Amino acid sequence: MRRRAWITSLALAGVAFDATGAWAAAGQSLNLAAGLSTWHDSNLLQYSDPQLGQLDTWDPVTQPGRFAIETPDDGAFNPSLALTWESDEGHGRRHSLRLKGDGDFHATNSTADFHSAGLTWRESFAGARRLTLRGYMLPAYYLRQLRIVGTGITPGVYERAQFDMAIGEAAWRQAVRPGTLLEFGYQYERRTYASPFPERTSDTHQGELTLGFTRLPHEGSLELLGRYRKSLADGRTLPAGALQSTADVSYHGWQAGLSGRMELSRRKGLRTGADLAYRFEARNYDSERPQDTSHFGREDLKNTIEAGLRAQIRSRWTLRGFYLFESNDAREGGPVPIVSDPGSYQQNLVGAEITWSGDLWTRAAGAAAPGEEGGR
Repeated sequence: MRRRAWITSLALAGVAFDATGAWAAAGQSLNLAAGLSTWHDSNLLQYSDPQLGQLDTWDPVTQPGRFAIETPDDGAFNPSLALTWESDEGHGRRHSLRLKGDGDFHATNSTADFHSAGLTWRESFAGARRLTLRGYMLPAYYLRQLRIVGTGITPGVYERAQFDMAIGEAAWRQAVRPGTLLEFGYQYERRTYASPFPERTSDTHQGELTLGFTRLPHEGSLELLGRYRKSLADGRTLPAGALQSTADVSYHGWQAGLSGRMELSRRKGLRTGADLAYRFEARNYDSERPQDTSHFGREDLKNTIEAGLRAQIRSRWTLRGFYLFESNDAREGGPVPIVSDPGSYQQNLVGAEITWSGDLWTRAAGAAAPGEEGGR
């Protein structure tokens, strides 16, 4: 499936670049953006308080494989690189194609390292209308150690749980009035878990609606977000007679968010600003197995808040410091053993990021390409 996804993405890229001749009169550019983020995470794998206590007293001799991390908190850094091609025909008509890759690297718990890549294609039209198509790949993402449940498996055996994730999404945006933008989108997400947890493999469908206001004082903007997610896991379709304690991680739920940003100051070669975001998520698990104590009758309420301060220096450099707090309140349907999936947790991230961007190549509107008549 991953191979087909990349073939499709490359085909779209080929179509876009093959049309260069038709856009010869348009202004074009090729931009490179390089970034580096670093932060401290207080609860890397989002463990609940009882699980954090168990990690603190964990004996790898008597409980081999129970944990794969050495500490619940960790420092991390994320380098990223993005290449964006854009063609501007004027009058709001633009085409862009962006390829981005990045990765997380942890100071102590390298088992949680990962890398990802994404491809985004945008078609912009007059009147602030825009079509966005995006693909994203995240291979071998480590979730945490999970207890194996199944016939013939010794109780208390833990294995590494990891999955490959592929996302495809499409969105359409248009102005409903000057300075007010409405965007709606659809996202499909496929998580494929490695053995011995294939029952957690899932397909998730998401619908999203965003209302944005862009003409606020101090170069400000405000965005309201609403989403609905429905995840269907393979564990829900186990045949009759299958072990009823096997996890069914299917769920459904709503998300709502509010985010804004504004400029604080502007002077020659320097602009400063601030941003603030809040998100609320309600998640109801759909497991129908009372023995699946981690998910049966469970409802989660999650609150996330993020604040940031940024500085833009001479249009090429951007610095940002940020703080993120996340709190999840899990309301289980009954008593839950400590060895189960995490329930209620809190997580704090504090960090900074730096980004440089600049054009590698530009061509003014109407300029002839090399090899064309009049070109050099």
